[in-house]
Amino acid sequence: MFWILLIFAYLLGSVPFSVIFANMKGINLLECGSRNPGSTNAFRCAGPFVGTAALICDILKGFLAVWIADLLLEPIWQVYLVGVFAILGHTKSLFLGFKGGKAIATSSGVFLYIATWPILMAAVIFAITLLLWRMVSLASIMGGIAFPLFVLLTDFKNPLLILISFAVAAYAIWRHRGNIERIRRGTEQKIFEKGKKRVK
Repeated sequence: MFWILLIFAYLLGSVPFSVIFANMKGINLLECGSRNPGSTNAFRCAGPFVGTAALICDILKGFLAVWIADLLLEPIWQVYLVGVFAILGHTKSLFLGFKGGKAIATSSGVFLYIATWPILMAAVIFAITLLLWRMVSLASIMGGIAFPLFVLLTDFKNPLLILISFAVAAYAIWRHRGNIERIRRGTEQKIFEKGKKRVK
């Protein structure tokens, strides 16, 4: 059952909702904006409805993977690993030639189930950063930095969860390395800016 759930989580995480929903509007997300198949690019290229729908679905696929795993598996480390595979599916989608999103939305869904308070507190950091600087990438990075620290504060007796939270946060921030460079250069897009051209 464990191996079946790992495969299920990866395939579920691989479903590129942003690309699917954008295609319904006749927009190829892989040739628009940053060309990233994530909800932020979907928001810019296909509009707020598509972007929001994709974001919700990306969160839900992470949440659903660990919820099902928790129902069927006993060791908690197996539940955590199922969540990791859902995140890997989102970032290395089988349906997109092993390309994918930046890991934030699906990771949020996973940790919303297994580390609820830390992810909600990280979401507050995300929201504050977004309001102040209007950059989703910067807000995601700041939320990613804050999240494992909140896990460390609230679940200090769970070393495995702490390890996974730091590892996933580091992976998500690493996937934003291009955004970090654009932030450094002052060329990163802000919310409500159109993304019809390739962002360098």
